[in-house]
Amino acid sequence: MTIKSDLLILSIVSSLSLPLLSGCGGSGGESTTPTKNAGADNGTSDGGTSDGGTSDGGTSDGGTSDGGTSDGGTSDGGTSDGGTSDGGTSDGGTSDGGTLAPGEMQVAEGQSKVLGAVSNSVITPMYQSFLDSTQSLVSATNTYCNISEPQQSDLSQLQDSWKQVNSQWQMIRATKFGPLADNFTYSRIQLWPFLPSRIVSSVESTIETSYDFSQGFNDSTHQRQGLPAFEYLVFNQETDTNILTAADKAQRCNYLKAIASNVNSLMTSVNSQWVSEFSQQLKEGNGEFESSKSALETLFKYWFEYLEVIADDKLKKPLGLDVPGKPEELESHWAQVSLQSIESNITSLKALYDAGDEFGFDDYLVAVNNREDLKDDINERFEAIFAILKTMEGNKLADLIQQSEGREKINELGVAITALRTIMSTDFVQVTDIQPGFNTNDGD
Repeated sequence: MTIKSDLLILSIVSSLSLPLLSGCGGSGGESTTPTKNAGADNGTSDGGTSDGGTSDGGTSDGGTSDGGTSDGGTSDGGTSDGGTSDGGTSDGGTSDGGTLAPGEMQVAEGQSKVLGAVSNSVITPMYQSFLDSTQSLVSATNTYCNISEPQQSDLSQLQDSWKQVNSQWQMIRATKFGPLADNFTYSRIQLWPFLPSRIVSSVESTIETSYDFSQGFNDSTHQRQGLPAFEYLVFNQETDTNILTAADKAQRCNYLKAIASNVNSLMTSVNSQWVSEFSQQLKEGNGEFESSKSALETLFKYWFEYLEVIADDKLKKPLGLDVPGKPEELESHWAQVSLQSIESNITSLKALYDAGDEFGFDDYLVAVNNREDLKDDINERFEAIFAILKTMEGNKLADLIQQSEGREKINELGVAITALRTIMSTDFVQVTDIQPGFNTNDGD
């Protein structure tokens, strides 16, 4: 069946009636970190989620900016020519220096090659890129706050630094396992879904109480210590609370510096643990993993979950049932970069799937399963999503949800994402026997 017919059927059936992310709903007040080491927040936003929203717990945005992603592009039916083993090379993988025919690679070797490529060429460089961006944010914040009378141009530079951090963060959000999930680090960097009114209330109450930022964030409130709080402080345009015009600019600057330092410190710890220990566990399928297959299933569990976060939380909820939609449900309420974040998310999901130019699951399907046809079908699904995103460039999601033509584009994007989810949760799972342990393989 062609992708056009697939998408037509899906658009008639679903019209973006995408399944809600299971196990992630909830409501409540401010999210807090328990006193004890709580581990990963798997499916909840650390004790509290957005008002009626689903938590992106159990997800992330993996991918890489310049070390393992193919910028959304795929080869037309060919295998990537990365992947070497013991000095031999081939487009389908090698063993002992000899070229293998399609379908001749053993499962264990294929799994090991995929894990090595994803760890070395995708996750490791993207973690480093995000860490570098957080250090740049610290520097940009200090520079801005040292200016006695900053101008809009100065603030614009700080805003651009936040956008870069956010872009790099969106690339790793589908890797919510290991050190990124430990001690609720993930939601301390970004607690979302969470309504903007709750962020405003939390941030402003923190400022009003003259919180002592010199000790960092020793308390347990997540939404006032992460990237959304920083976004509000530097992009908010209200006169009384704008960082340029507010009477309490000094306190707000102290707040910004505390957030930037905290995010940098959190990611420094994550990256250190990843490089020193966890990346090797992932590659070898040991430590926290029972086997190589278990490591791959963990990877795909969060891969699938984040695909649904994009469909449900980032598209379906803001779209609402009719014009003007629900702009308060957008991920980026103040900076208005929600659409760019989605493109980063899809780019990272593709990198986690195909390992860029290295031996990814696109190559695995050929080398182990002799299913180049399935590889091509999956590539087509990705290409369809990127093509739709291309037509939406230069727009804000907040504007598109208020226009009939824009809403059609959002629905079209949702249908394309559903098409990718369907082929991955049915054909891909059945062929590879990679069972992600997440309710995605029913084909809904």
